[in-house]
Amino acid sequence: MKRRQVSIVLAGISTAAILTACGASGSRSPVTSPVADSLPTVSPRSTDAMTPSSPPSGVVPAGEGAAESTAPQGAMTVNIGTAEFSATLADTDTARAFADRLPLTLDMSDVNSNEKAFELAESLPDEPERPGKVSSGDLMLYGSNTIVLFYESFDTTYAYTRIGRLDAPDGVAEALGAGDVTVTFASP
Repeated sequence: MKRRQVSIVLAGISTAAILTACGASGSRSPVTSPVADSLPTVSPRSTDAMTPSSPPSGVVPAGEGAAESTAPQGAMTVNIGTAEFSATLADTDTARAFADRLPLTLDMSDVNSNEKAFELAESLPDEPERPGKVSSGDLMLYGSNTIVLFYESFDTTYAYTRIGRLDAPDGVAEALGAGDVTVTFASP
């Protein structure tokens, strides 16, 4: 029964997060040049080959088009320095493609003092929606190849594809710190 309650809470949080995104009321810019200019390194497992996504899909406002389920499909760990967080992957093609690449160590850049981002060399499947609000602990895809881990909650007009969410994001802002950081995503 408790697992069902946690799933319902996570689905609610995920839905709320889908109704948000990166940048508040035009005061924040989308993830672009800071990430593209630095192009940090990625360390996927040696057999990992990023596969191109199908033709890019258009931005779908939340609540329109094909509904995307946010029911948990699996678990992963997110390691930031000595801190370890558990996370639940969304039930999306994007989350499955991301999970296929685990373990993944990314040198993530700070963007807008509210998120860490990494631009992948290849695209993931994307079905962006405008969530309206992003929550601390949300793991999203911006565009078709930028992984974003949010450590602040805020209103936004940008569009993202959900990958997953930290189960208990308390302390993630402190673990990520103010600058660039190395984050490892792995199967538990």
